[in-house]
Amino acid sequence: MKEKNIIIHYSQTHIKKIQFKDGDEMDWDWCPLCNGVNDDRLLCPACDGRMLDQGRIYDYYDDYSPYMDIDLIKLADGVPNSSKRNECVHLFKCSNCGVDLPKKITY
Repeated sequence: MKEKNIIIHYSQTHIKKIQFKDGDEMDWDWCPLCNGVNDDRLLCPACDGRMLDQGRIYDYYDDYSPYMDIDLIKLADGVPNSSKRNECVHLFKCSNCGVDLPKKITY
């Protein structure tokens, strides 16, 4: 297989599109946190400690949630049309005081 050279287009926070030098393009429709491309740095609203990403909030629904397709699990989150939006909700936990904070990651 021939290796392709790529150009990566970024928004202010994450990858938006990958363009191959042969002219092919691919939209980046994946959560940058889930895929290890970006890490959000949040400060705790209670103590200003560093908030650590604990993964997708959907993974905490039940024992099998981490293994389900993201668009399928979004059907059970109670938010109308969330499966049609390019967003992923992650749970952050303060490393200092233990406060939990959900945050929508838009991609």
